[in-house]
Amino acid sequence: MGNSASQNDYTHDVFLSYNRAQKDWTRKLAQRLIKEGFKVWLDERELTPNQKWVSELAQGVEKSKKTALVISPEYLNAEWTMFEAHVAIWKDPSGRKDSVLLILHTFCNTPPELALRQMVDFSDTHGEPMRFEFKLAQLMAYLDPSRECPKDFDLFCQSKKDLSDYDMPDRGSLPAGSVMPYSPNQYFVGREDELKWLYNLWC
Repeated sequence: MGNSASQNDYTHDVFLSYNRAQKDWTRKLAQRLIKEGFKVWLDERELTPNQKWVSELAQGVEKSKKTALVISPEYLNAEWTMFEAHVAIWKDPSGRKDSVLLILHTFCNTPPELALRQMVDFSDTHGEPMRFEFKLAQLMAYLDPSRECPKDFDLFCQSKKDLSDYDMPDRGSLPAGSVMPYSPNQYFVGREDELKWLYNLWC
């Protein structure tokens, strides 16, 4: 790997390493981080078919301040993802630079070379939008220490309710050319938190 990049040489804040089984989830995570101002290295954004992927992946890790491994059983059983993990470990074998982060997507037993690394556990966030926001805030604080790291989930939920930018706007008119044969169902209620989460995710 050679000498690690200096602070000024980094082109990305975080390199996201994942298995294709978590591709959609990781893509959404990347979109949220980008929306929050982070520079994210994601293979589908950085690699093109005519590139030498092995060298480009290694270079991506080298040029990123942090490498986040989206851990799952599929990740640990795939050669390609473990190659990326070992490249990241070679960059910081002792862990002193704290450059390797585990993002636990699905509960599994991590191998010894990864077990002592910093971890943010997202395994309990699936289907739980507010808990995802809580863990995302913790992840962002790890990537950027100037951000506040929430510790208490209940206090975090209360703070989110107080934020106006988390409120979902009123339903607008359909774009030109859209066809919607059914009128809104006034009896379809609930799922407010999920709808707010989707709005905050995509808008």
